Amino acid sequence: MGLRWSKSKRIDAGRLAPDPARLRCLVALMTSLFAVSPSTEAAGNHPDLAGEELSNELCLGCHEDVAAELPSGQHAAVEQGCTACHDVIKAKDSPYLGGTLKDICGACHELAEKEIVAKHGAQPFAEVACTGCHAPHASKNKSLLLAYSHSPFTDGQCDSCHDTPENGKVRLVTKDAKELCTVCHEDLEKKFAAAKVVHAPIESEGCVLCHSPHATRNPAHLRDPAATLCASCHDDIFAQLSRASSHAAAKDPGCMACHDPHASNVPARLRADPNTVCLGCHFAALPPGGNAPPTVEIVPGYSVRGSLLQKTKQINLDKRGLGHPIFNHPVGGHPDPLRKGQQLGCLSCHFPHGGNSQKLLVFELAPGQGICQKCHQM
Repeated sequence: MGLRWSKSKRIDAGRLAPDPARLRCLVALMTSLFAVSPSTEAAGNHPDLAGEELSNELCLGCHEDVAAELPSGQHAAVEQGCTACHDVIKAKDSPYLGGTLKDICGACHELAEKEIVAKHGAQPFAEVACTGCHAPHASKNKSLLLAYSHSPFTDGQCDSCHDTPENGKVRLVTKDAKELCTVCHEDLEKKFAAAKVVHAPIESEGCVLCHSPHATRNPAHLRDPAATLCASCHDDIFAQLSRASSHAAAKDPGCMACHDPHASNVPARLRADPNTVCLGCHFAALPPGGNAPPTVEIVPGYSVRGSLLQKTKQINLDKRGLGHPIFNHPVGGHPDPLRKGQQLGCLSCHFPHGGNSQKLLVFELAPGQGICQKCHQM
């Protein structure tokens, strides 16, 4: 969202030529700027500004993430001051915008202009949040696009996914988003067809529930960071992670280290059977006494940082796969004495996400009671 300079009269960033569109932009920006008085009133609904005089330096002193972005390619509106778009007096909630995104962006960009409409493939975009595709502060990408742009969108190939709009509504060239995505992502289509467990949103909402088809700040075109996306549906699991004992892997490397986000042949879409997943990190093939390699494959087709595994508690198993929690004890291949009809495994004793007992144990230990007594008569 940069200031709309004319091609025939490109001027210095700090000046505005007497063009009606630029004047409208200037009026909108200056009205916002001069509405802010350098007094205690400037605190408004912002919790940290009592008695402060507003300035870019003040804002960026706390918003270091925004300050770090600016050298990559600054949005021209930033030069007009943070209060050109943000109103910390009247707006109640972060990010304290001084109006709707349509109004703020439209103050500088004539959204109905032919050139802008053409750049958006003549699709109905006026009611869409501009920041869904464009960085509001800075970006190293052309047109201030967000860091990760879907290649058809970046290349302006709107018609590869969209048909001509109808009654102001977007239309796809296929019957639904899943069918559209698998036109290019054939590997995933084959995976879905062969898997026993497919992620439910894929069948109901399609890929776009988690992935942005246009642009985003997150790798793999995720709409939000992976943990945020997972928590939006699996709040029960994230409640477990807030208990006294929680699985560190859920934060780093994250849910996808254990679970395939798309499809799997194992319940809960685990990347392998539970023991294989657990032992991938807790019985890792690390070089003895030396530095770990940059990445280590913990299950077929998925790797994590070697440095992370160096910090992970390693269990000692012999060549027969015995030795936890004590010498000669099996971790699999036997009936589970606590879960009738199931096989012994890591989940016989440990929660995979979080619990209230130490070491993620699925049971409480009474004072003086050892773990062995849970299964064995002593």
